[in-house]
Amino acid sequence: MSKSKSEALRIIHNGALLYHEILKPLMNIHKTAKMIGNYDQSQRLLVTDKLAGTVTVAMGFRRDGDFYIPNTSLKTDVRTISKKPIQRIAAMFVKEIKEPKYCTLAYTA
Repeated sequence: MSKSKSEALRIIHNGALLYHEILKPLMNIHKTAKMIGNYDQSQRLLVTDKLAGTVTVAMGFRRDGDFYIPNTSLKTDVRTISKKPIQRIAAMFVKEIKEPKYCTLAYTA
């Protein structure tokens, strides 16, 4: 197999791995997140306020007025870059954009 074909297969394989290990859990963060914490400012180039996630992936959020907006995704244990104490997520509610309130229960611990 030529180098370019093997390189293409490696990229496809890593892309699939990236999807299943990182992107899929983050796209379902309302179902997969188990912990939330304040970012500990341990990484120089990472600018975020809150982190939510698991032992394998984390999503970072920046405060924008009264809301937190997602701004980063990481392949890391949320506990390693959050200030202590890390809080366990007990329940998560979701809503459609046009709905005024969060009233659909998506996750309970």
